[in-house]
Amino acid sequence: MSATQTIGRNERRPALQRFLAWTAISIYLALVVAFAWTGSSFAQALAAIGIVSALAHAIATLGQRDALAFFVICLAVTFSIENIGAVTGLPFGHYHFAVGANFPHVGAIPIIVGPLWFGMGYFSWIVAGVLLD
Repeated sequence: MSATQTIGRNERRPALQRFLAWTAISIYLALVVAFAWTGSSFAQALAAIGIVSALAHAIATLGQRDALAFFVICLAVTFSIENIGAVTGLPFGHYHFAVGANFPHVGAIPIIVGPLWFGMGYFSWIVAGVLLD
């Protein structure tokens, strides 16, 4: 095999890896959209995958201390705003959570809601950074 063939093959490998990664992410997101509202154990597994993925990515890119700070701030803001909303109806009207009703609660909010908002908030922050860069 010539040096040119080796270089060409090595250049295609990252493109294939990116394609496979984006394909896996697309499939995951399609499953989340399809099953998130079911409350099934499969939906809970998808949620856990999202939370763990967000935390792992945050630790890998921000470091442990900053990732933990991001996580704690997100939880504090989430539970504050969600409890205000659930109790007063501001800003979205009165609501309650049917998903996670059997979990421990922080005020009126199931404890799973904070980590879910962290996962979505963190990845939204990453996507916004990529789009605005």
